[in-house]
Amino acid sequence: MASGPDLSRAALLLTLALAGCECGEVDRPAQGAPPPTPSVAESAAEQAEPPSGPPTLETLATLAPIPAVAIGHSPGGGRWAAAEEGRIHLFAGDRELRAFQAPAYRARAAAPLRLDRDGMLYAGPYRVTGGEHLEEAVPPARGAVLRTLHGDGVQLRLLRVDAPGGPTLELALRRGASTQHVELGASRTVALALAPDRLAVGGEPIRVLDLDGELLSEHPRGRYAMRQLAFRGEELLGLDAVGGLHVFATDPPLRFPAHEGAGTALAVGHGLVVSGGEDGVVRVWDPSRWPESPLVPTPGAPPAEPVARFDGPGPVTALDLHPHRRELLVAFRDGRRGQLLRLALPAP
Repeated sequence: MASGPDLSRAALLLTLALAGCECGEVDRPAQGAPPPTPSVAESAAEQAEPPSGPPTLETLATLAPIPAVAIGHSPGGGRWAAAEEGRIHLFAGDRELRAFQAPAYRARAAAPLRLDRDGMLYAGPYRVTGGEHLEEAVPPARGAVLRTLHGDGVQLRLLRVDAPGGPTLELALRRGASTQHVELGASRTVALALAPDRLAVGGEPIRVLDLDGELLSEHPRGRYAMRQLAFRGEELLGLDAVGGLHVFATDPPLRFPAHEGAGTALAVGHGLVVSGGEDGVVRVWDPSRWPESPLVPTPGAPPAEPVARFDGPGPVTALDLHPHRRELLVAFRDGRRGQLLRLALPAP
């Protein structure tokens, strides 16, 4: 049997062992106990939802404060032009080269700008040669010229002509020394689009013609007048007076809401379609995501969503895509002033 010192030593060891067991049990979670309460920061991180809606286009540069109603790039992309009421501006990169007084260039019937490979700039009734000399390039017409477009060896003029039954519209298609005249009736639309081998003119119906003036196809306009027309290859697109985007590739055409208020600008390039409206928003669309049918499978679901957008300070008045870089020039009206921005398109 253990005597005094041995008993004392045994008692001490037992006491230390018991104390160690109790300390270990304090740190060990009990079975079935609830997990520890997360911190406020951890709770906020878990509850945070990813941002909704398409991403915003990146602003690359803020350019001249011009209230532009038309913008156009040269084929190489090194030069571009912007036109406002009565004035045309020529740029190289971000630097303005010259500005020309052009009193016959009217914002109400703003014509697209075209710079060709020879350095010629066409803007409505004008042309600028060598970046130096402005001259009127449109011969006298037999009616009031509402709009003028220029292509490779082609000039389109939309005319309002007095007729026995009242004013009517007429399309003058000039190639070389010959001019074809196509009667358009009493429609008031001025929407035109020009491709290398065809053209489109708004009205009821919308007509697609070859460059000899022969009818290729007709499309019902729908309830609202077309404000903008553009070709995507052989496919015709339209933007109407209440912001609807039309794809004339199905029967009936595909139509979906693109803007709140009238559509004001439409451009095609880099496999994308870009639209602008009076709502001050630029939207970028990927046609590969558009439905093949105008019928929407899910009731109430939008038939298409943009892949990117940009909210400007006021209505979009013009836009144009760079021919090679994934960039976009866009003009906004900000009160009485204008704002020109260069934006980056989303990566492919």
